[in-house]
Amino acid sequence: MLRIQTSGGVVHIFHNDIEVLHHSYSDPLLEIGNANFHYRSTGGGLHRIIKSVNNWIKLRGCEQIDGGLRLFEGEISVQIAIKQDDGGFTVRYELPESFNISRLNIPAKRDEAVYGGGVQFNHLNLRGRRFPIWTSEMGLGRHPLRPYTWLANWIADAGGEYWNAYFPQPSFLSTRGYGCLLEASGYSVLDFSSPVCHQVEVMGGGCFHFFTGKDLKELLLKLSDLLGIMPEPPSWVFEGGILGIQGGVPHVRETVNRMLAAGSKLTGIWTQDWAGVRTNWQGKRLFWNWIVNEELYPNLKEEIQRYQEQGIRWLTYVNPYFNVEGGYFKIAKNNGFLIKDDHGEVLIHHVAGFQIGSMDLTNMQAWQWFKEAILKKNMLDLGIRGWMADYAEDVPEQARFFDGRTGTDLHNLYPLLWAQLNREAVEETGLQDEVLIFHRSGYSGATRSMNMNWGGDQVVYWNPYDGFPSGVAGGLSGCMSGVQYYHTDAGGYFSFRWIKRSKEMLFRWSEANAFSPVLRTHEGNRPWAGVQPWQDEETIQHFSSMTQMHAALAPYLRQVSAEAQQTGIGMMRPFCLTNPGYKWQDKKDAYYLGDDLLVFPVMRPQARHIQVEIPEGEWKGIFDGKEYGSGKYQISCPIGQPVVLYRRNSLFVDLFQEIGKMGKV
Repeated sequence: MLRIQTSGGVVHIFHNDIEVLHHSYSDPLLEIGNANFHYRSTGGGLHRIIKSVNNWIKLRGCEQIDGGLRLFEGEISVQIAIKQDDGGFTVRYELPESFNISRLNIPAKRDEAVYGGGVQFNHLNLRGRRFPIWTSEMGLGRHPLRPYTWLANWIADAGGEYWNAYFPQPSFLSTRGYGCLLEASGYSVLDFSSPVCHQVEVMGGGCFHFFTGKDLKELLLKLSDLLGIMPEPPSWVFEGGILGIQGGVPHVRETVNRMLAAGSKLTGIWTQDWAGVRTNWQGKRLFWNWIVNEELYPNLKEEIQRYQEQGIRWLTYVNPYFNVEGGYFKIAKNNGFLIKDDHGEVLIHHVAGFQIGSMDLTNMQAWQWFKEAILKKNMLDLGIRGWMADYAEDVPEQARFFDGRTGTDLHNLYPLLWAQLNREAVEETGLQDEVLIFHRSGYSGATRSMNMNWGGDQVVYWNPYDGFPSGVAGGLSGCMSGVQYYHTDAGGYFSFRWIKRSKEMLFRWSEANAFSPVLRTHEGNRPWAGVQPWQDEETIQHFSSMTQMHAALAPYLRQVSAEAQQTGIGMMRPFCLTNPGYKWQDKKDAYYLGDDLLVFPVMRPQARHIQVEIPEGEWKGIFDGKEYGSGKYQISCPIGQPVVLYRRNSLFVDLFQEIGKMGKV
């Protein structure tokens, strides 16, 4: 129940006896100011924030009024409506004229942990840091002292920071027993840098949803109720691997046949180059003209049907942009379907090393055309049963939309519209239970329209900031933000000159993804510079073994997915969700897969043993057969036998033991 109590000049706001907010003269609840906000979009897909605030004003005075509080400082006042609703309460306010930014202050405890912020790649516990919520590429390097960050900035202004995220979200869950979701589409900041106060900064007025629960699991369920639980992916996703391959029908056919002959259990073939390719300084890029390239993929419909009869789906790639050299760009431009600039001309800007125009998703005629002509006719009618729905985080400030909104207005919302468009196409064709669409970009509410999130463009190495470990951390952060289904490119995506995907990198990443919702490979931005699953007999056998393990795991994965549909808890879960102790608060290099598996990815090179710490329960190693309780252990991890433990009283013991035998073949 909501309770507002005043004592000793302090206003306390409780929900279910948890003090969520308070206000006093020395610690005011709200500050307001006037901000000059701009952002600069780079060729590397980042958006550099340019913001200054003139004179933050603390509203120190307070009086309780019907339905809330009135906060004031001199003649400046703001009325805050506080209303109980299902599961919690809402705090809502508008700003006085001449003010355009606000900051809500929330009491904090020094030992409190905080989780959320969307799919964050470098930190699970957000305490001690600020997180701007502004969708973008994740960027390279992601640390100011790393030479790789400097190099990426020098070449393409592509050096990222720790908070850059494809799928940011202004929400968080606290170990104090409450959660918060900011309902806002513009720029905001989650600031947890102070030991005694959290601050949520937002352009404009605020609408905050607060809720309480007995533990993080209950808070996550309530957050998922607000955001919407992701639609369940098709069951075939859990029944084997998806092979990422390019190069045209002859190469694809020959390679897939080799993999199948070696025992690979494939449920999907993902040919992202179906619409053609081009090569630039970044490597092999797609042509972004969304119709099948007949030179590379002649008679594709028949080829798709041939594999469909073997239980193998064909997946492709699409994004909401058009290469200016393609035919569809000209059609979209001539019909007024593209985003304009602030001069009323079609907005042409650089993404991925070439010039593009972007679909105006506020224009319903454009929406219908893209859905009918491209998603349905050019893809679904061809027999395509899945795709990477890429990008959507590249809306620049100078963008002007059909409905009158600006780039700043729609920057965070554009990924949400993109997800809705893709989902609408498959639902209208009745294929929602058959098609897998994996998105990287998102924002609050996008989960309602995507049945899979993927971690984007990790670098093909072991670095924790933007390599393999960052992909794992993203899934756990996503879980604490209401993302139920997540995976990464097995082997990573981005390579550059001396940074190339090694055989061991591919092996270890594939092993982790075999024990995740989806096992899918990617050739990467420079396919010729990295090891591929079909490289030689060793890579073929390893990948085949991982697909067999993932396929054998399907009955368990289906149960975990069903639980996610009921509870809102992701399939990949951080240790902190179940174990409240301090040592688990930022544990981001291992995870629960459902309740009955512990997965410890091997994320350093040349490791044949790793030290693990088990938080609770009685467990047994899938591959070594040894029994483990809580505590620290040194566990063997030869190539092909990742460190995965199963709960000894699981209903799936027999299944897990059979998988263990596969790793010993």
